[in-house]
Amino acid sequence: MEHQIDTSGMHVENPLELQMLFSELIFLDNRELTDFRMVVSEKAGFNDETTDTVATFQIAFFLDFKTTLAAGFTDIENLLGRMLLVTQLDGKAPTMELAEVIDICKFSEEQFAEKVKFCRKIIIFSNEWPFDQNITKNNHVLSVYDSRLFHAPAIPSIMTDIELKKAFAAGLKNYFLEA
Repeated sequence: MEHQIDTSGMHVENPLELQMLFSELIFLDNRELTDFRMVVSEKAGFNDETTDTVATFQIAFFLDFKTTLAAGFTDIENLLGRMLLVTQLDGKAPTMELAEVIDICKFSEEQFAEKVKFCRKIIIFSNEWPFDQNITKNNHVLSVYDSRLFHAPAIPSIMTDIELKKAFAAGLKNYFLEA
């Protein structure tokens, strides 16, 4: 008889015991887990596209990491978290737990267009629009890729110009007030 050494601490005689001990989700693969979340969302009354289970984050921050870090802004998540304090989402100030920080330089335009479909609030920090559309202004709300997003100046620009910082805060606050 072959003996197995239990290195994971999860050895049981009956595999169904694991399911009873931990969760019914323990044996689901990603596709099944997505299907399960969709059923849970439907039962909870969330049938609209804004609660699509593919998205785990409600807020997406797109920025150029290399440029931002080179300008001396190394604690990006903390900085973005403070920026969120001027906003409200569903009646509360959102936290970074609801947000995803993404390096826009690593996204193609197609990947970006697909990603923004699944987020409620999208903020792009860039002095120039990073994709093909001819968008010259920033610090305002745009409708692109069937989504409304906020195009802001790059973080180093915002943080070094007090007037730009005030305009950014006001624009971000108004963007979050939109339904």
